[in-house]
Parts: sequence; C-alpha cells; structure tokens
Amino acid sequence: MNIFGTAGMVFLIVLNITFVILGLGLIIAGGMLREKSETVNDKVLPLLNEIGIGPGFTMGDLLEAIAILVIIIGIIAFTLSAIGGFGACCKNRILLIIYGIGVILIGAAEIFVLKAWTDLKRELNETIKSTLLKLLNDYEGNTDDILTIAWNFVFILFDCCGVNTQSSVDDFTTTTWASTTRGTDVIPGWCCKEATIDTASSLYGTNCTITPTTSNSYIGTGCYTAIEKILTTYSSTFISICTIILLVEIIAVICAIVMVIQITNDVTSNRNREGMVLHSINKTSPNV
Repeated sequence: MNIFGTAGMVFLIVLNITFVILGLGLIIAGGMLREKSETVNDKVLPLLNEIGIGPGFTMGDLLEAIAILVIIIGIIAFTLSAIGGFGACCKNRILLIIYGIGVILIGAAEIFVLKAWTDLKRELNETIKSTLLKLLNDYEGNTDDILTIAWNFVFILFDCCGVNTQSSVDDFTTTTWASTTRGTDVIPGWCCKEATIDTASSLYGTNCTITPTTSNSYIGTGCYTAIEKILTTYSSTFISICTIILLVEIIAVICAIVMVIQITNDVTSNRNREGMVLHSINKTSPNV
C-alpha cells in the first residue's frame, strides 16, 4: 500500500474512532432530551399541539421527532463508524465498500433533511405568529385551564410575555383574562423576572404586573421573537454542523475508495508475483 492508501487508512481509523464516541454521545443526549421534553411537554404540550406545522403534524410532534432523530443518528453513526474502523484496520474491502455506500446514503439523507428543515422554518415563520395570537385569546391568567397553564409555562421557560413585544402592544386585551380577573394588571405574574413555578401565581397585583418594565419583567420580549430566535439559532447551528459533516464524509468516501483500490492492487500484485514464482519454479525444475 502506497502513501495515499496509508494516509487514507490512518484518516479513516481516527475519524471513525471519533464518530463512535460521538455516536454514543448522541444516543445518550437523545435519551436525555426525550426525557426532558416529556417533562416539559406535560405542561406545554397542549399549546404546542395547537400549532400545526403540516398535515396532521404539530410542533409538539416536532420536538418528540427531534429527540428520536438524535437517537437514530447516534445509532447509525456508531454502527457505520464501527464498520469503517474495522474495515480500515483489517484492510477489508467488503467492509470499506459497505461503509462508503452507507456514508453516501447518509450524505444524501442529510441534504434532504437540510432542505426539509429550511422549508419547515419558512413555514413556521409565516404561520406561527398568527396561530399564537389566536391561541392567546383563550388565556385566563391564573387558572387550571390546560391552555392557560401551557402559556404560563411558556412565559417562564422562554423568558417572554405575550406574543408580540408587550412594551409596544397589548396582546392581552382580547384575552379571556382581560374580561374576567385582569383588573389593573398589565401583564400576568408569570411574565415577571422574579417569577418561578411556585411563586408566579402570587405576583398578581404587584409592582411588576401593574407597572412592568424591562428590568422587572419580560415585557420587552414577545414569545414569538423568543421562539423564532431559538429556531434561528438551532437552524444555523444545525446547518453548519451538517455542512461540516458532509465535507468530512466526502473526504471519508474518497479515502475509502483509495483504500479499496490500493487493497485490490496489492492483492492483484501479490497474485501476479506468486504466479511468476510458480512459473519460474516450473520452468527451472527438471522433467520427471
């Protein structure tokens, strides 16, 4: 094997050891994300399930799908990297070919997912604000209503208040809360910066809710902006990581191809050498 084949082998071994560790990390992270999302979704899910992002598909389904997808990617990365690592170490052409085909298929899937994610984000940006404003109309302030509880948890989890920036507009004017128990409160207690799950309900009628400022409340951040910012951040990170992985995968496929060619050439060369030796022996041996 020449220097290119050796370099390819070293690169594949190092790369696949890294991806084996990464695969295990993704499996663990996906499990933790799924467990955490289930805990949060217990309160927020009723709201997320009202935000449709496709035929029969909601934002709640999206969060669950992301957690499961992370686990699946981890399993695939671990398995494929193990195959590639063994193939490079053992100089096994079959394993290297399987690895190369697998990497190509994953690369194609990543391109498809990137396009789907871009389309989904565009659709979310176009529809999510109007949907959130409609859902906020049923907000009751501090009751046991499922949708109201979901909104209150959104205010705390995303450090936001209302849908738009409440220092500029008042999204709560058309809510059930406004026509029932709002009184002199400008914002719910759940929008106060000092609010916790245990204390938020006791903050109604306080300085924070009656005269809110950006110092004592989240009046300067609408939940649409907060959610969009999170989606944009995750989208940019996701696209950057996928792009880097695609570039690495291209190099990995090239290295696998180089190794397969080198192994094939070595096998052919050895067979030819053995054939020449046998021919030489037969030619020099005395006739019996």
